[in-house]
Amino acid sequence: MMNRNVTIDPTAQTPAVLIPEVPEVRSTKSGRILAAPRFISKFRYDRFVRASAEVRSSVRSDAPRYVCPLCGRGLYLSGDLSKAGHFRHRAGDGEACQERVRGLPEDVIRVMKYRGAQESEAHRRAKALIVASLEADARFSDVMVEKTWRGEVDPKSLRRPDVRRRAARNPGRGRIGVFRRLGNDGAAAGNGRA
Repeated sequence: MMNRNVTIDPTAQTPAVLIPEVPEVRSTKSGRILAAPRFISKFRYDRFVRASAEVRSSVRSDAPRYVCPLCGRGLYLSGDLSKAGHFRHRAGDGEACQERVRGLPEDVIRVMKYRGAQESEAHRRAKALIVASLEADARFSDVMVEKTWRGEVDPKSLRRPDVRRRAARNPGRGRIGVFRRLGNDGAAAGNGRA
């Protein structure tokens, strides 16, 4: 029997494909990894159709709203003939992504998934607020963003915090430490100076 295009009540919840090709997606807005079927099933069908168009537009404009956590490519939000929702790669991208991870151990796949995480919009906004706050406060100077520096305790170790600053000297108070590296026992190591 052939699958036929079905009509669905626009106010009904969108059914999700039971075994999707792309089971998880990364939101570029929040940076979170979402379980695709659970995410899709929260939509009313009329809103799912609207969201599908917005997601398609975001992929076409090279600013995808959702990406594959394994390959980082933009994903489309689609529905099959039975109106079950799913995420999919652009034609040809999905096979390459699956081939890339085939046979790899789960822990290696997990590293691939999280190592490639881009900074989300929320992360960039928070970083900008921190930078603006530090620059507006006279107690701090030399605000640096994404600057690599050598550790004071172990000069061979490199650090690259999102934001770094120096504390101005306050009479009688000394320097204020911002970054502390924890030793193996959990105790603070080093002198605590930024």
